[in-house]
Amino acid sequence: MIEKKAARANEILKEEIGNIVLREVGLAGVLITVTEVRISAPRTEASVYVSVYPDDKFDEIFKIFDKEIYNIQQQINHRLRMRPIPKIIFKRDYREAEAGKVEKILEEIREKSDNE
Repeated sequence: MIEKKAARANEILKEEIGNIVLREVGLAGVLITVTEVRISAPRTEASVYVSVYPDDKFDEIFKIFDKEIYNIQQQINHRLRMRPIPKIIFKRDYREAEAGKVEKILEEIREKSDNE
């Protein structure tokens, strides 16, 4: 039962932060995806994992997150009824970038085998 509540809280927070990021932080030509949220056991912090495409815009997006974190946190505080509202900490999700690298290597192997 507790695990279901935690999973539901993670999903609700992921959805809300994703909506806020879409409206408040977007840049033209940049895709920002909230891939996962993990709320700590005492519910004081929430690690928010984000992927950015293209990958070279990641630092620029995180500078915007740093500037907008108070605004994002305030919006979450007003929208959600859960108490306490955890402090949001944005983190980079490397899985997307790693998957892209693997896909590129596989494509190179395919091309090489087609040319032989």
